[in-house]
Amino acid sequence: RATMLRPRVVLLDEAFGALDPLTKREVHAGFRDVQRVEPRTVVLVTHDIREALRLADSIVVLRNGRVLQSAPCATVAEQRADDAIDLVKLADKLMAQGQLAAAAERIRRAKLLDAHQEAVVRTESRLCNTIFGNTRAAILEGRIGRAADELDCLGKLGDKSPAKREL
Repeated sequence: RATMLRPRVVLLDEAFGALDPLTKREVHAGFRDVQRVEPRTVVLVTHDIREALRLADSIVVLRNGRVLQSAPCATVAEQRADDAIDLVKLADKLMAQGQLAAAAERIRRAKLLDAHQEAVVRTESRLCNTIFGNTRAAILEGRIGRAADELDCLGKLGDKSPAKREL
């Protein structure tokens, strides 16, 4: 019904959410057929990433009203922005357990997925400050080996770390 008047843009807000899996597959196939015959811009709102990957050309991933990622489907399928968030949460846990080298590695990997995420930068900054404080304390205590270990953790963040430049 939404396409009868041939609008330039169609909004589908959870349009397929209440369908059983078999019906959903059939409706998806029909939707793709209509798009092939009469292509138009469709904004599909869904919580089902598989559905989005099946029906869309490109995907915008939102969390709490903020854009985490906007990319072609293939990119989203390979490198989801949510992966960076998961890595940051793991880095936070590892920092709390004192496993700074492991935390630094998670932050480095999160930055490869999306270097501009606020959570990544904030956690990286906290990690750098922790490492810097530990290094300073180790030097003051005369534990040079420990200070070197701490600085190795800092090296895991990579050369282009904004937080490292601040220190």
